[in-house]
Amino acid sequence: MQRPFAGFVIASFAFASPPAAAQGGGNLLLVCNNARDGPAFAAASYPFGDGWVSEGWFEIADGACTYFEIGGESDVPFEGVAYYFAYTQNYIWDGRYDVCVTPTPDAEFRIFASDWSSCNSGFEHRGFDEVYVRAGYAEVALTPSR
Repeated sequence: MQRPFAGFVIASFAFASPPAAAQGGGNLLLVCNNARDGPAFAAASYPFGDGWVSEGWFEIADGACTYFEIGGESDVPFEGVAYYFAYTQNYIWDGRYDVCVTPTPDAEFRIFASDWSSCNSGFEHRGFDEVYVRAGYAEVALTPSR
C-alpha cells in the first residue's frame, strides 16, 4: 500500500535485466527515488538463514537508487518475497506487513529475527509492502502519481 502525506502515490516494480552482480549470484533489491520530493529514506526486510533481516534508513537522493543485498550469502539466485518501506518529506510507501525498525530515521540499522511478532525495546513496527524477487533481482521505483 502506498499512501501520501498529501496526494496519491504509486510504487512500480520492474523486472528488467538484472545487473551483473545479480547475474553472478548476488541478490539485489534496487530502490529508486523518483518522487522529486527531496531525499527518500528506505528500509528492506528479507529472509536470511533461519530468520529475517530488517535493515535500513538508507538515504536515497532525488533521482538516485540504492541496492539492498538480499537473501544472505548464497550463490543461488534468490526467488521469493522481500519487503520494503520508504518515505520522503510528503509521501510514504508502506504496506500491511509488520517489520521491526529503529524509529530514528537518520540512524542506519540491521536487525536479525526469527519472526517480527514482537520488537525489542527501542524498536517499533512499521508496515512494509512486498515485492517479488525473481532470479535474484527486483526493483522498486518510488513514484508519486499525477
